[in-house]
Amino acid sequence: MPTMEEHFALIRGLDRAPTGDEVVAELAAFHAAHPGVTEASVGAMRDDAGLTSYARLASRVPDGARTVLEVGCGNGPLLAELLARRPAFERVTGVDACAAEVARARARFDDPRLCLHTADMRALPSEIAPVDAIVSHHALYIVRPIELALGSLARALKPGGTLTMVHWSPEATEHRPFAEMITAFGALTARDVPHFRGWGDPRMFSRDAMTALFEACGFGAAPALSIDCHAVHATEPVDDAVERLIRFFYSAHLQRPETRAALRETWRAMLSREATAEGVVRHTFPYAVITVTRGS
Repeated sequence: MPTMEEHFALIRGLDRAPTGDEVVAELAAFHAAHPGVTEASVGAMRDDAGLTSYARLASRVPDGARTVLEVGCGNGPLLAELLARRPAFERVTGVDACAAEVARARARFDDPRLCLHTADMRALPSEIAPVDAIVSHHALYIVRPIELALGSLARALKPGGTLTMVHWSPEATEHRPFAEMITAFGALTARDVPHFRGWGDPRMFSRDAMTALFEACGFGAAPALSIDCHAVHATEPVDDAVERLIRFFYSAHLQRPETRAALRETWRAMLSREATAEGVVRHTFPYAVITVTRGS
């Protein structure tokens, strides 16, 4: 199994921004070595109502939907929510570029409604379409070229269908110390890999630019787009909180060992200011649920 230092070696060794294919290959290799890492890290955190981000996302699928597709399904935590919550679903399809994660999802379920594919969301298999709804949990916004992914999803989605995704929160800067931690994180990563500009297309982090992208990629003229902000929490020792976030953020694995050590110390200091005398902290991870409806 690769060590932390061996993950994303291709991207780290480039003197240019990675291509979309290179990013997909590196992410698939990371998830093959770290099964279920998203579910075990940020995916395990809950909001004040006791809901995970998977549960929030599953609840946003329209009541009338009978077929749903998840892109970037990993080992299947969102699929589990969908199957458990919605007995009326006729078909639930999961797609992921990591064959090892798809195999784990397949072993997790015994439900005739479920179909699983190892595939790139930028070129979905034709037999998947059409579906009433598409969902994605911390996956769609990191794909490049984003036009290929959105075009593929638009073709798979029925007119009037919805695409709903758990996404980076536009209100992330309002949550401290989280915002301070992310600022420090970005500076440390840039020190080691200055050619790397982030995992996703910057247009996916602007409402206006995102709306224009959806329109250009087949979701119809001026597609309706809603953004609902949420936050999940965990209460745990400071060191556990630091490790939880390092597991989730891919860029931590781009860093050199000494930089990652500095990241741990920086985050530990920031969270310690919020901790109890026993070293326990309740920390927050903000996110957004974004929904866009495909026009006719």
